[in-house]
Amino acid sequence: MKSWPSLVLLVALWAVVLHLLLTPEIVAPDATSDNTASSADAAAPRTAAPLPAEGTAIGHGVPHRNPIFPDMNQGGSGQQRHASVLLGGWLFGALQIALFTGLLAWSAGLPAAAQTQQSAARQSHSWLLPGLFVFGGLVFEVVFALLCRSYQISMLDPANTRFLGSFPEATTWLLFGIWFAPGVFVALYVLFFDRWIFSPQAETQFAALVAARTAAREHPVEEV
Repeated sequence: MKSWPSLVLLVALWAVVLHLLLTPEIVAPDATSDNTASSADAAAPRTAAPLPAEGTAIGHGVPHRNPIFPDMNQGGSGQQRHASVLLGGWLFGALQIALFTGLLAWSAGLPAAAQTQQSAARQSHSWLLPGLFVFGGLVFEVVFALLCRSYQISMLDPANTRFLGSFPEATTWLLFGIWFAPGVFVALYVLFFDRWIFSPQAETQFAALVAARTAAREHPVEEV
C-alpha cells in the first residue's frame, strides 16, 4: 500500500495532539497567588514597587524601568509553563512540516506518474523530484528545530539574552527562517511548473477537449 507513509504521519500527528491536550497546565506560583487575591486587594490602588538595581536579572530580559511595573513578566515563568509541552510542540510542528512536504511531493508527482510513456531523459532524472522536495523539507525541519532549541535556551537562562543579528535568536529564526524556508517550494513551483504541474502534454489534451466540446455545442447531433 503506497499510502502508508501518510497514514503513519497522520496517526503520529494525532497522537502528539492528544498528548498536548492531555498535558496538565503548570501554573506559576505567582499566578496562583494572583488568582486567589481578594476583590478588595484587587480594587486597592497599586503602590510603587522598588526599582531593581542596574543590571539585576529579573528573569525576563532587561528590567523595565518603571516605578509601578518594574518588569513586564505578567505570565509567570515561561520555563515552568512550557517545559512540559516544548518537546510535544516541536514534534507537532515537525510532523506537520513532513506531512506538508509529502503532500506537495505527491501532488507534483501525479502528472509524471499519469504518463504511460516517459522519455529516457526523464527516467534518468527520476530522482530529481523526491530529492528536491526532501531537500526543501530538511531545510524547513532544521530551521524549525533551531527555533525550538533557541527558545529552550532562552527559557533556561532568561537573564542572558542571546542575539542573532538585530533580534533575539529565537525571533531571528522565526522572522528570517520560518518565513523564508518555504521559499524552496515556491522556487520549485516556478521552475518546474511546466513539468510537474501543467505539462505541454496536459496543455495539448486540454486544448483538444475544449475544441471537441466547442464543436459539439456548435454542431449538435440531431436525434433521428
